[in-house]
Amino acid sequence: MFVTMAVDHLLTSFILLLICNTGFSAEISVFVKTGDSVQLDIQTQKLPEFDLLSWTNDKLENIVKYIHESKKVKLHSSYKDRVDFNDETFSLTLKNMQKTDTGLYTARTRGESENNIVTYRVSVIDAVDAPVLTVNSHWSSSDSCTVNFTCRAHDLMINSNYQNNRCSPQEVTSQINTLILDCSKEAIICNYSNPVSWQKDLINIRQLCGGFSAEISVFVKTGDSVQLDIQTQELSEFDDLSWRNDKSENIVKYIHESKKVRLHSSYKDRVDFNNKTFSLTLKNMQKTDTGLYTAITHGESENNIAIYRVSVIGES
Repeated sequence: MFVTMAVDHLLTSFILLLICNTGFSAEISVFVKTGDSVQLDIQTQKLPEFDLLSWTNDKLENIVKYIHESKKVKLHSSYKDRVDFNDETFSLTLKNMQKTDTGLYTARTRGESENNIVTYRVSVIDAVDAPVLTVNSHWSSSDSCTVNFTCRAHDLMINSNYQNNRCSPQEVTSQINTLILDCSKEAIICNYSNPVSWQKDLINIRQLCGGFSAEISVFVKTGDSVQLDIQTQELSEFDDLSWRNDKSENIVKYIHESKKVRLHSSYKDRVDFNNKTFSLTLKNMQKTDTGLYTAITHGESENNIAIYRVSVIGES
């Protein structure tokens, strides 16, 4: 046991001595997109006195050599058109990086001793391709929409469902690539990235689900009026627009081409319709008026623009 402890102590002392004598520092990982430049900085504010500073690759080629006394800079012949060296900060910039440039890059000083100032592990990688978001099936009604879809990129894939204005966020990874799925009320979003690039694909929920939107709850006091607005700033092209109750009665129907407005006979004295904003105002509301009110457009497809669940409360 004593012998083992003594050996461990000697090994630890040797490692500490090696670090002190060589100036060893841990590798710093850097990712670079193919064709881009990368700047490698020394990681110290004050260098020990030195006669010569060099940046070398893992083939032990001196990419750049800086002579301290004469301030001369010597570049390796194969790097002459691809290198910038700053003789004040001693940083090295490598240009037009290719996959064959992947490897270790080390800054060293020589004087009374040789010191490794910093080591970079540079990985040159391609930008990712755009992911593909595919709808496998979808179903929608006036108050719900369900979509089954696949988010795919290279060797990664996510299968999921969109329902009730949401889906479960998911993330899968493969080595340095990441595929992320997210959803909002407006879109299903598929993001694909690596350390140097990012791409996305998305599906518009309103287009896919025929303009489906969640119910908006409104409470109205008996005898009062209520204004129902459409929930979008810009409507897709349509032939006619109607506001409908949950008995499937068209309270109002607006013909786009002729600008004509038709009112249901039972609502004629209780309705105001704005043919610019397409809002509907219902007057003198009674408890029997409680229910769903939906704005719908017809054209190449049927789209639900807004759905209100109106509750009439208070004394009749």
